[in-house]
Amino acid sequence: MFLYNPSYASHQDGILNSLGRFFEKYYVAKYLEPKAGERVLDVGCNNGKFGRWFSEKYDVSVVGIDVNARPFVENGLELRVGDAEQLDFPDNSFDAVVSMHTLEHLVDPRTALEEMYRVTKPQGRIVLTYPVEFIRGMTTVVSAIRAYGNPMMARQMHLHKLFPDDVSEMLKRGYKGILIRDKHLIATPQPVWLTKQWMFK
Repeated sequence: MFLYNPSYASHQDGILNSLGRFFEKYYVAKYLEPKAGERVLDVGCNNGKFGRWFSEKYDVSVVGIDVNARPFVENGLELRVGDAEQLDFPDNSFDAVVSMHTLEHLVDPRTALEEMYRVTKPQGRIVLTYPVEFIRGMTTVVSAIRAYGNPMMARQMHLHKLFPDDVSEMLKRGYKGILIRDKHLIATPQPVWLTKQWMFK
């Protein structure tokens, strides 16, 4: 789990964030390679906007989980309250998993990654995005001010400064299967890392 203020999610709709997420979702879709009829888990789905767009555009079934207590079903998208570090799904439940801007908020991202792998089917895909930060919290200072009135809270919101090699190392420790990693620096208005993993169980 992570430090959560319900007002934080509402501050993710600023111009810079909205532009970044607009471009980012197309990159995520490109590397996730969705196939019609597949079941996809969106970990840290926030208000479900990405999952709703993704399900309608690619004819896939999306289940979204978020720590925020707003579970509902809208436009065919199932949203649940859930903890990324304790996913309430059986093994091999999803063809693909996507998690956008969630790992940096978690106390234990390694456990969350292990859970994502546990619920992904053999030969499934996982696509992750996380901010490019050379100082932890630097990309969320404005949101910290708006949500908490204190820029220093940015370092309580982003608990980790992540790079693709860090994520890869976590996966190597937690998963004994074969991983093929693909990593990209996505030059959206707020640059992000995108990491893709193929699974062979």
